Amino acid sequence: MTVAVLNGFLLVVLTAVWIQGDLRWVSALASGLILFVVQAFGIRARNTEDEQTQTFRAGVGAVILNADGQVLFCERRDCPGTWQMPQGGLKIGEAPLAAAKREVKEETGIAADELEDVAALEGPLAYELPPEHRSEKTGRGQVLYWFLFRFTGPDDRITLGDGKEFRAWRWTDTNEILSDVAPFKRPVYRDVATFLSERVDDTT
Repeated sequence: MTVAVLNGFLLVVLTAVWIQGDLRWVSALASGLILFVVQAFGIRARNTEDEQTQTFRAGVGAVILNADGQVLFCERRDCPGTWQMPQGGLKIGEAPLAAAKREVKEETGIAADELEDVAALEGPLAYELPPEHRSEKTGRGQVLYWFLFRFTGPDDRITLGDGKEFRAWRWTDTNEILSDVAPFKRPVYRDVATFLSERVDDTT
């Protein structure tokens, strides 16, 4: 029986009792109706939250190489000692490549005109977040489109952007990008490393 049907039934009973003139029963039924509605909305909200945490957030990731073929790695502000490449969520209607350049600018300070488009990984890569890291925003995990760029500017252009995501940066050899990554991201970074190993000679 749905919430709407039960509410209708209770309202009919409430109206009938009101007509009979017994105000004590009216008060009791009114209280019961209010309690039922509150509980019903609470259950619906919990179900909606459960559904949201089962989704995967669409996003982008950026692999940025310097002239020596090293990868830009950044240390997370909220988790010191954990490093990663720039990444972020897709906005509604936003093209993945444009989103990748926007995220790079926001998180590193590197402007789009200092990035040379090199390649894109074929298809998105997904990782699942541990339960303690899930939220309404992130859902159960992330599905990311990855893009490979060559950085054409000087290192002093790397300012970490708005400073909200990262606290430090470094250039890392491509064969070391798995060492300081969060464990749940390593399968994705392993695929990225394989992609890099096939193309890094062409980008230096």
